[in-house]
Amino acid sequence: MTKTVLVLVLALASAACMGGGGRRPSVSASQPPPLSPVEAALLGQWELVGIEAQGRPLQGSGRLSYDQFNNIAVHAELAPGEAGVTPPRVVLLDFAAKAAVSGPDELTYMGLERRAPADQMVPQASEPSAWRHFAIEGDTLRVWQENPNGQAAGVMTFRRVR
Repeated sequence: MTKTVLVLVLALASAACMGGGGRRPSVSASQPPPLSPVEAALLGQWELVGIEAQGRPLQGSGRLSYDQFNNIAVHAELAPGEAGVTPPRVVLLDFAAKAAVSGPDELTYMGLERRAPADQMVPQASEPSAWRHFAIEGDTLRVWQENPNGQAAGVMTFRRVR
């Protein structure tokens, strides 16, 4: 009986080793989901060309990027000479997230992550998720936040760089 069991085990082991002669499953690189026309218009790298707060223009610099996987990253700094700015506290906005277009001019952020340390943020910096309204005209992107009355309280204007 032991010989029979041994022969059976060897036969099963041999069959298992030889049975994998089929094709290996193909693995392809992850493909991005299809973009809506609005998402396609957002796609790319954008340079900050203007900041406005409470109707007053401010000097600053920054960038926004949006990729085919719906990742968005925004960084905006005020110029050190602006009123209320005391270096190193110059960062107005700095975050990364997944962004979903939830309306014709509105983004919803998921997994929002603040990136600048608190000691670099300007005291008047607002919540990153508040910057969810946008409009695209050609190579110009405006992003804004609204006050409780639905009026733009702060506006950042970007120009497409690629």
